[in-house]
Amino acid sequence: MRKLLSLIFWTAGPGMCLAGPLDLLVKRIAPGNEKHFQFVLEPGKNKRNYFEISSYKERIRIKGNSYVSMASGLDWYLKNYCGVSYIHSDSTLQLPKVLPIPQERTYKETHLQIGYTGYDAWQRLFWNWEDWEKEIDRMALSGINVCPVWTGRESVWKEFLSEYNMSEQEINRYLFGTEQAPKSWIKGQENLQKKIVKRMQNLGMYPVYPAFAGTVPENLTKRENHIITIPAHTAENISRKETIISTEDPIFAKMAKKWYDSYENIYGTTAFYQGSTNGQDFPSDIQECLLKSLPDANWIISANTEIPQKTKTEGIDKQKAVLLYSANDGSWKNQEETKVIPWIWTWHETSADKNLTISLHEALNQPEQASNHPETASKIQGIGTWTPYIQTNPLSYSLINNRRWQPEMISLQEEIEQILKIRYGHCNTKILQAWIRLTDLDQGYDPNCSFLCRKPAMNLLDQTADSISKQAAYSQQISEILTDLLSIKDHCSKNKNYRNDLIRITAMLLEQKSCALYLKIENDFAERNMSSLTQHQKDFMHLIHLADSLRSYNPDLCWGHWVKQADENQKSKETGGVIWYKSLLRQQEQISGQVPALSGILAEFCAPRWELFFNWMNRKISLGQIAAPQYQGLDDAWYQQSENETAIVESSSDIYQIITESMNL
Repeated sequence: MRKLLSLIFWTAGPGMCLAGPLDLLVKRIAPGNEKHFQFVLEPGKNKRNYFEISSYKERIRIKGNSYVSMASGLDWYLKNYCGVSYIHSDSTLQLPKVLPIPQERTYKETHLQIGYTGYDAWQRLFWNWEDWEKEIDRMALSGINVCPVWTGRESVWKEFLSEYNMSEQEINRYLFGTEQAPKSWIKGQENLQKKIVKRMQNLGMYPVYPAFAGTVPENLTKRENHIITIPAHTAENISRKETIISTEDPIFAKMAKKWYDSYENIYGTTAFYQGSTNGQDFPSDIQECLLKSLPDANWIISANTEIPQKTKTEGIDKQKAVLLYSANDGSWKNQEETKVIPWIWTWHETSADKNLTISLHEALNQPEQASNHPETASKIQGIGTWTPYIQTNPLSYSLINNRRWQPEMISLQEEIEQILKIRYGHCNTKILQAWIRLTDLDQGYDPNCSFLCRKPAMNLLDQTADSISKQAAYSQQISEILTDLLSIKDHCSKNKNYRNDLIRITAMLLEQKSCALYLKIENDFAERNMSSLTQHQKDFMHLIHLADSLRSYNPDLCWGHWVKQADENQKSKETGGVIWYKSLLRQQEQISGQVPALSGILAEFCAPRWELFFNWMNRKISLGQIAAPQYQGLDDAWYQQSENETAIVESSSDIYQIITESMNL
């Protein structure tokens, strides 16, 4: 524990020094205003993270024990003195011509040392440096100091696997699902990762690299005799044709060393390495191999599935381990591991299984409860979210990360009111109450993910007697919130934050309605009610196209934008253009079971699948026993099609018309 805590207090040297990286941050987010701030780094002065805001010779002075703490202080100043926040902005900040000078000292500190954010690798697959630069600045301003960065792993895998005489074609097949992988793209991702790591380290943030837990391609173990393996325990392992080498086999330690050497050769080392226990009987051996290569490393254990299943934690060096707990149902109170291993509480922003997550309103109380719980208070080391990027759900991101500096719930109404005034430049009682109600419903819905993007089949959802009525009640509440938000459309029609919030909430509504319609269609099919089945299928297809049109109004939710975001220098003949990017999506679909819910993909890839599935249902009713629908041909046609035009094409419908249709569907 002591070593872990001392690591968090990053220091550039003894005494006080000017924090140049934050001057550059201000220059990026509010050009011309850097001369009005003075940042003073005071490493080691306090055993807690802290920031202090005051004035000095007509300048705003911000002190802190780390750059990220001072960045949090900068964000606090911008919100409370200037009424702006880069976290809630899509461009540079417009600050007052004369910046307000603090008349009194503001001091904040936190015993929670880690501000964490996580994401799935595919969610940033096509990001460029501009995207990453903005996100890193927003993370620093939000108090985030630990974040996994999965970009550029392909270079590490190539160096690592080539040590075991795997050919380039075999490695490419494993990594990308195709033997022909453009070297320019792989090198571009490597260079991007180096820029990401350098910027994070300059700001005193800790990139997290993947730990080696034994997962390798099947081809590797087939050519090595007598390797001890354990069963592939996830669908991901099976779909990628992977096997897991047991820690009991001596080759595990040798491979682990080569893995960490490869990472160090390409990207250097870091303080945190993250990975699951991977079904190993003795996960302590994973950590032992890590520490042999990197004695100062800390292992972040993704424990939302492994630890609650009574995985053996004996032998784990608890001073060099951090438990990443994201089950979110409050069961951390009953887990023995959270009482003996340092851990981070995270709100896992997912709607995949609402039984495994809690609403935002409930989530906001969890960090305070864990910090005050007598058995876990000394072990909780941080809080965070698991989200694609900050702008996906800025309300939850801001409220949860603010718990580090303000763990007690003072007034949710005041916090949300401040955020809405910053986001919209306007807030009235109706809008405020609508957002407060939303915190009771919001379970971290990510508009990039959708039930609509799953491969159609029977029994995709658990159906209970009242499931359809619950979905309908939930949809009604979201519709009422949207109705209230639409009351200020004339005032906020040009505000991008307002439009994007409407899109996300409407996408959440359509997600609920799609699940309810699917359950109705299954009931119609079981009862052979053809008239009702036909109508519900028609409504479902209309819903998919509404969801596609809705997302076309937010560039970040468009497939064309994703392709355009890819480095133009890598879109050469060698990369194969759009087809190469689609091959990356196809590999991701084989792993996760679905493609991202983007405009262009919903209408052109997902809709034909559902139409084929519904045709199969109708024919099965009339013909009886027939073969299950086959999607291979449809999928191949889309994946192999190279579009000449990837520009974003907005729907011809008005966005408010789409929202109204979604509410009335």
